[in-house]
Amino acid sequence: MTVLKRAVLFSDDRDAERSKSNVIDIAEGVKTACIAEIAATMTSDLEIPAAVVLRNVIKNTPTTFDEIETMFGKRVAVLAASNIGDCSTEALIMETSKNREDAAISAARSMSLDEKIIILAEKLHEISSLHKSRLKICADDIDGIDFTRVDWLPQGHKDKQALERHYRAVAVCLAELSGHVAYQKYCRYIDAVFAG
Repeated sequence: MTVLKRAVLFSDDRDAERSKSNVIDIAEGVKTACIAEIAATMTSDLEIPAAVVLRNVIKNTPTTFDEIETMFGKRVAVLAASNIGDCSTEALIMETSKNREDAAISAARSMSLDEKIIILAEKLHEISSLHKSRLKICADDIDGIDFTRVDWLPQGHKDKQALERHYRAVAVCLAELSGHVAYQKYCRYIDAVFAG
C-alpha cells in the first residue's frame, strides 16, 4: 500500500473519531484532497501529497507529531508539521505588522523544495477559491460585473492591497517552481483576482 493511501486511510480514521463528537468538517476534507491532488501534479514523490493529507490531521485532531513519525516516517512527519500557518493568508494579513510579513516571507525563502510544493498547492487552492468567490459576489445581472466590490475578501480581511502583496510575495518566494503549471496558474489567478 502506498504512503499516500495509508495517509488517506489514517486521515479517514481520525475523521471518523471526530465525527463521533460532531466536529467533522466535510468541506475541509474536500479542500485537503484538492490540495493533495495539486501537490501530486508537481512531483512523483507520494510522500508530499501524503504530508498534505496529514497536515490536516495535525491541524484538526489531537494527533501528535510522534504518531505521524511512527506511522509514516520522519520526513513525512516533518513535512506534515512544517510551516503550518507561517505562510497562511491569516498569519500574514491578520497581523498588520510589516515586520511579521517580512519574517514569514523570509521563512518561505528558506523552505525546502518539498515544503514549497506543499505551500504552492495550498496557495493555489486558496486563490482559486478567492477567484470563484469574487466572480460570484461581484456578478450583477443588470450591470455586468462590479470589480470594485471588496466583500469577496476572506472573512476579517478589509485591505485588498495587503492581500495582493501577500499573494505576490508568495509567488516571488516560490519562483523556483515557475516551470510547473501549478505555479503559472497561481500567477494567473493573482492577476485575475486583483484586476480592476
